[in-house]
Amino acid sequence: MANGEQIKALVNNFIALLEERSANSPVSGRHRSPKDAVDIDGFFKLVGDVIALQEKNEGSKNLLAYMEDYPEEDDNIDREVITFCLVDRKPGTFEQKGFSAALADGNIRQRRKVFRDAQEDPDYPGNKLYSYGQWYDNIVEFKVYARTNKVANRRALWLEEALDIWEWFFAASGVSKFSYLGRDRDLVLSPGNRKVSCRTLRYYVRTERLTTVREQILRSLTIKGQNS
Repeated sequence: MANGEQIKALVNNFIALLEERSANSPVSGRHRSPKDAVDIDGFFKLVGDVIALQEKNEGSKNLLAYMEDYPEEDDNIDREVITFCLVDRKPGTFEQKGFSAALADGNIRQRRKVFRDAQEDPDYPGNKLYSYGQWYDNIVEFKVYARTNKVANRRALWLEEALDIWEWFFAASGVSKFSYLGRDRDLVLSPGNRKVSCRTLRYYVRTERLTTVREQILRSLTIKGQNS
């Protein structure tokens, strides 16, 4: 097990490396969006926020159900339902490609986290926060369920329009790219021998996973090592 001096040396070397990357980074100290970048889970939550905001603006009384999975009990489907899922996810491509080719197998991809930013730690003056990020290219699906084809068609078009109207909200919330890919074949299901119509919308979304390294935590490792 490493002793206190070894831990101190490792921490100091790592912080020196972070400082070097910070000094050489063209983006150091600058934010890329008004809010922190979001990963795929955060994106799905934002879609739920958009659906709620659009319903509120329209004064809707029969609110939609928005969830990850189709309810197991047919009795739960007493209103229109929108579900979401991740269809494909890969490390983001380095190349500037259109969204239709973003997930092609031949692309050169960002397999490791890349240094993003260094800022003063507001909670620990004199220490810094170092951020790393990694891009991901995702294909996501939204399935619209309703009792009739007419209602399902109407709601699918409503969702397309709502996501288009609130595209700025996604960008302001840290979503790098968000594009409509298309609508799949209409489906009619029969759970519990009751007809349910389904419409599937596909989107491409580029997200970023951020990792923050806190200098104060690294320094505390040195202190613990010296006291052990």
